[in-house]
Amino acid sequence: MPPALLSAASALFFASCAADSQPPAAEPHVVPPTPVAASVVVPAPAPVKSEDEDEVTGKSLYQRHCAGCHNDNGDGRGATILAQGKQARSFAQGGFAFGNTPEAIFKTITSGIPGSSLMQPFKSQMDDDERMLVAKYVLTLTPYGESGLAAGSILAVDDRAIFAYGKLPPLHDGLPERPRGLMVGLPGGASFEYRVDDVRLLAMRRGGFVDRTDWNERGGGYLKPLGDLVFEADSGDALAGLMAHVDNAWTQVALDLTATRCSGAKGREAELEMKPKSSSSFGIRRVVETLYQPQLSEPESFGRRIRIERTASPADMQLGLVNWGGLPAPVPVREKRAADNWVVLRRAEDFDCIHVEFAKGSGVSLQGNGQFVGVSWGKSSGSAPAPIDVRVVVVRVKDWDEALLTRLSKELAR
Repeated sequence: MPPALLSAASALFFASCAADSQPPAAEPHVVPPTPVAASVVVPAPAPVKSEDEDEVTGKSLYQRHCAGCHNDNGDGRGATILAQGKQARSFAQGGFAFGNTPEAIFKTITSGIPGSSLMQPFKSQMDDDERMLVAKYVLTLTPYGESGLAAGSILAVDDRAIFAYGKLPPLHDGLPERPRGLMVGLPGGASFEYRVDDVRLLAMRRGGFVDRTDWNERGGGYLKPLGDLVFEADSGDALAGLMAHVDNAWTQVALDLTATRCSGAKGREAELEMKPKSSSSFGIRRVVETLYQPQLSEPESFGRRIRIERTASPADMQLGLVNWGGLPAPVPVREKRAADNWVVLRRAEDFDCIHVEFAKGSGVSLQGNGQFVGVSWGKSSGSAPAPIDVRVVVVRVKDWDEALLTRLSKELAR
């Protein structure tokens, strides 16, 4: 036997022998208790559980597992996901994939979001109770709080703009659905439908916001708009909002939606940030559109502020502010006048009064035909052309006269 094995075997043998040769342990000497005078023992008070202990626990779990992407305040701009050049869903703007109830959020935390989403399942990292604590805590990060949670799958707009992503149904029978859609709701009852595969405004509504029937089908159902259709920009397919004139032809500038956020006073406005797809930048770096509700006496109205940041202007450009696509062309009944910037178009049964403003000296001019009202500009000199800033307000009325336009101008100036 090798010396190492012999040494180990010997050590085991002697250890065994030593254990076998140990004398039995002596019986312990028990000292009888000394009698003492009786006393009253007052138990220590039980720790008081704070009312928000569950939220604190949910907060700590959220910070450990979720804040890297969704951020501590829930705005979707955590350090981990920003380092990847992306942004997570913003709970601060009321954004949820499949529901705004604790049970729906619990399911999303448990199973993740399949497909291209970075949201992974957390079933193996947190138990059921922990995932429910996180779900309840997430609701405290929403702009409307637990009191604003919708009954069932209905989303309601409170005092801040909110966003809902999902599949949009056709505006009318025979028209296409929008698998990648966005609903934007503003305080005051105005809501907007967008397609986001190539960002284009489809419609404006007034009334309720949206019923998220897709929550009941894990993404298979529609976002069901609840408001009455006021303004429609689509019949089959909306015109592209931004066009470039290249090689004697107009070409659309396809846009990707990169962010949505509340803006303005108390978050009552909605901001959409876009950038051109890599195949069609045409000197455009970024487009930011802000939707707002102008304070007008005519309720069927909405406003858009659009800022186009440019790296160059290699071509003539057009921005469609109001597009009608393949709908029956409206008839111009009043051209723009320098004194008030109003254009009036006759629709089938009513009129669209359109007010357009843009920065003076920017080279922008108002354009329009039977399909759109917009602005255009040409090439700029210099290596860093100035941004294009445009504001448009659309007011739908049953009838109009010059006195109405004068009154609306005064209201807009306030």
